[in-house]
Amino acid sequence: MSIERLLKNPIEIHETKKILFFAENGVDDLINSWTKKFQVLEIDENECSTDYLIAILIKNPLMIKLPVIIDEKKIVIGFNEREIRWFLSKEYRRKQLLDNGSYCLEE
Repeated sequence: MSIERLLKNPIEIHETKKILFFAENGVDDLINSWTKKFQVLEIDENECSTDYLIAILIKNPLMIKLPVIIDEKKIVIGFNEREIRWFLSKEYRRKQLLDNGSYCLEE
């Protein structure tokens, strides 16, 4: 999920719930609490219901940590190079490791 996708096609409730199903720490993983909008709203995540927080994210999609990469078994929320590698094929990872001695995500 990218910023462009969020702005053109805002996230829907069922998508948010799917993401939360895989998120290790629930809504805490998804909300980018460093955004100005989040700070202005002065939301205490521990005091709000999940449905309320989902509604906030749908109304304010730029408060979502990006990227969100999800498949049937795993999810990565926010940039984490090590975890993003999970979505690269084994063959690609092996080739990168052999060619460069490390992984390179820029390609």
